[in-house]
Parts: sequence; structure tokens; C-alpha cells
Amino acid sequence: MNNETTTRDDDRSTREAILAMLKDGMDDLSEDLSTADPDGPAEEKLQLRRYHELGYLANQYRKLKRDTHLDEMDERLALLEDDRDR
Repeated sequence: MNNETTTRDDDRSTREAILAMLKDGMDDLSEDLSTADPDGPAEEKLQLRRYHELGYLANQYRKLKRDTHLDEMDERLALLEDDRDR
């Protein structure tokens, strides 16, 4: 069980680091988009790509948060089952 706990802690730390990177990326893109003033077609195309990237990062962030929630529910369920079996 101790090895399993260590693996869960490592997974949680990795997940938190990835969530932080995704959040930083979304913040940077949001800042770029809010200050952008495209002057031509090339800059408008770049701005559209940034919106696409922001949407992609937001979706990945949402999925990872959902997975985090599901893992936490699994842990709580395992604890409840352990308590019931005692």
C-alpha cells in the first residue's frame, strides 16, 4: 500500500505541475489576445491561431481537472471500502 501511495503522490505532483503549465500558457495567450491589434491578414491569422491554441489548452486543462476529480473519488471510495471491511 505504501508504494501505491507514493505513486499516487507522484502522479498528483506531476498533474499539478502540468495544470500549472497549462494555466500559465492560457494566461499568456489571454494577455496576448487582449492586447493584440491586428493590422493585416497575417496578424489576423496569427490571432485566430492563438484563439485556437487557447481553446486547446483550456480543453486539456478541463480534462486533467476532471481526471483529478475522478482519481480523488477513487481514493475516497477505496478508503470507505477499507473501513467497511474492518
